[in-house]
Amino acid sequence: MKVGFLGAGAMGGAILSGAIKAGVFDAKDVYVSDVSTAITDKYKDMGCNIVTDNKELGEKVDILLSCVKPQYAAKALAQLGDTLDGKAMISIMAGLTTDTIREMTGGKFRLLRLMPNTPALVGMGAFALDSGTDFTDEEKEFLKFAATRHIVFTYAKIADYYAHANKEMQELMEKSALVIIDFDDALANGYVSLSNRILNIVRNSKEYEEKLEKYGEK
Repeated sequence: MKVGFLGAGAMGGAILSGAIKAGVFDAKDVYVSDVSTAITDKYKDMGCNIVTDNKELGEKVDILLSCVKPQYAAKALAQLGDTLDGKAMISIMAGLTTDTIREMTGGKFRLLRLMPNTPALVGMGAFALDSGTDFTDEEKEFLKFAATRHIVFTYAKIADYYAHANKEMQELMEKSALVIIDFDDALANGYVSLSNRILNIVRNSKEYEEKLEKYGEK
């Protein structure tokens, strides 16, 4: 599968570099278009294909990740024209709805909106996927495969990473919410005791009782 990146700056570049490192993408199957020569030179050195025309980018790939900043999206997407007809696009452009993206681009293509979070910049991110996608089953399976190839951080790995990180990174980690991967272990160690207290409050609420009466215990 040929994959294109329309923009490979901070967030797009984090996704691309992480995917290549994890073995999700083979660099020779990746096409990159970016206005920054520093960025394109970086990915050329990694073995990616560099294109300077967005129309050519659309023609070369099977699936396109649109990672440009929202304020530059209209011009960049318009250059794709109908090159994505029958193909797929993944958008990480914040604030742009499905209808807006389709209007800016033109053509008939499948679309998935994806929202990464900033820890992706250090390889520890999570991604929210729009359930309203019209991706094919094969494309959905590809995304699931991509997800399983990323590194899973255990508590020990997170602690080790923190211990060897610089002060700036440690402060960032202290201010950020960590995703608890092993819920059972977290529960046993009391890491989610606050969640349990909140759950008990919710269960004792009138709204919860009404829903329980309507839908039954799950």
